[in-house]
Amino acid sequence: MAAHAVLVLILLAAGSPSTAIREESNDIAEDDGTNEVRRFERINKLENKASTYQLHAGLERQHVFSNTANLLAPSIEIPKADLYADPAAIDELLRNSKKGEGPQVYEALLKSQLDKRKSVGKCGPDGAFCCEGACDLDAMRTAQVNWVKQEYTKLLCPSKESPPTANFVTGETAVGKSSFLKNKANIPDRTVHVNADDIRAMMVGNYETYVIMSGNRNSGSGWEFDAEKIVLPGPMYQDANKIRFWVQDQVFEHECNFLADSLTVPAVVISKFATAGFTTKAYYLEVGFKGTDLEGQAADFDKKVELSRSRIRDRMTAGGHSTASAKLMADGQIKKTRTQMATAALNVPVPITFYISQARDYDAVEWPNILDMECKTSVDAA
Repeated sequence: MAAHAVLVLILLAAGSPSTAIREESNDIAEDDGTNEVRRFERINKLENKASTYQLHAGLERQHVFSNTANLLAPSIEIPKADLYADPAAIDELLRNSKKGEGPQVYEALLKSQLDKRKSVGKCGPDGAFCCEGACDLDAMRTAQVNWVKQEYTKLLCPSKESPPTANFVTGETAVGKSSFLKNKANIPDRTVHVNADDIRAMMVGNYETYVIMSGNRNSGSGWEFDAEKIVLPGPMYQDANKIRFWVQDQVFEHECNFLADSLTVPAVVISKFATAGFTTKAYYLEVGFKGTDLEGQAADFDKKVELSRSRIRDRMTAGGHSTASAKLMADGQIKKTRTQMATAALNVPVPITFYISQARDYDAVEWPNILDMECKTSVDAA
């Protein structure tokens, strides 16, 4: 007889989100989008306000599924020679940059990209992808944002999908979202894929530049992380958020298949797609202990943060990007993210499925009733 394991995922709360929070959520949903960064900040503040849930750190297995999909995304591997007016100068700039110089590095990267486009006659309609005369930083940021937007515009569906789909895959850095998308998530072909790191990479040029700006540099004998060389500037994140919201709105308008993978996703965004006729699915991934030195230990949020930091270091050793944090992940980050997504799950019309990412696999828990304050799932253990 197979051994039986009882999985308990408990969400204990003093009460459901207040009427005031729901009303504020509706207000944000009706925002006309004229200030997308402000809208993003309001959403984050709202979900932090609603996050009153105390969550058990453990999750367990329910089921897995397979996928093959042709995702649509702009290239983030364009050679430096095709991006920058003076690639050698950019190499030197990146090699010598250090903490605190992010804004200056960002400005230099933008200028070099705009100068390159101007030199080859690729300034776009009405010069939207370059800027003429005395270009200040704001003008250069706008021109680069316009260029990234047009790269995504090329991917929009020529006719409406029937029905269109919207998939949201969330979870912390290095939790395995990319592998989940390739191997587990049932994403259809012709899906426009929006990833925050991709957009940031395009704003600074390509993924290699983004990796170096994250403090991970190739010394010749391998990749080495130095927190004192993180030069990821705030304006880059703001610009990327603007683009993310814009692409999301364009896909919604054109009724294309959509995939977003990110740290979290606001409930109002999931609800917007779900109530507009998109076949909508949402997932939250969290690191697990199976296959690690922590296997067999009780689930613990602090240990999950340490394990995640180790996974980020492994990714950096392979030439991947770091984060904007010298610690790689803030203390308490996984509990905060889980709380935000659990709160979102109480305010959307579709389930948010939780997965544990461990041992090169994804073990899932599906809540039988998303509105239950206490959710339990009994499963067979192999």
